[in-house]
Amino acid sequence: MGLQLSSAALAIRVVSGAVLAGLTFLVFYYVPANLSSLLSPYLPSSYAAAVSSVAAALIGSTLPILGLVLTVLVFLEVVLRGSRPYGIILILTGLLFAAYTYTIMQGGTIAIKLSGNLPQGASGNIDVGVSLMMLVLLIPSLLTVVKGALLLGSSSREGKGQPAA
Repeated sequence: MGLQLSSAALAIRVVSGAVLAGLTFLVFYYVPANLSSLLSPYLPSSYAAAVSSVAAALIGSTLPILGLVLTVLVFLEVVLRGSRPYGIILILTGLLFAAYTYTIMQGGTIAIKLSGNLPQGASGNIDVGVSLMMLVLLIPSLLTVVKGALLLGSSSREGKGQPAA
């Protein structure tokens, strides 16, 4: 794979990859998947059902799955830095972070339907436009994809005997 490391350097990469993957798991999978149960002890019991419905509306079912895949890719990204597949992993990581951002921002308009679970039976719909914020948050993910494509292009030129740029 074009990666030549000593045993100690590989061990350091594996440990740091595991730590970063653990943080990614915590932030992008565990917290979204358990948001309502994490918040409910700190809220009055009359708001527990409302918080649960809002959390379900914000999180959806695909966000935790994307978080799990991101966890694996972050681990691979740290361990395989400098190897030939690193560019492909960067592209996949950037695309998945972009998909995660797009999903959590619900395409630019966060829509929450409040049923009669609130005190005094209040209900309604809340729509929040976050298109500009979503576009700004997508920039780092797209730059990661570009970086991966550039690395992939430079490694393919080196493989054909052409000097890297």
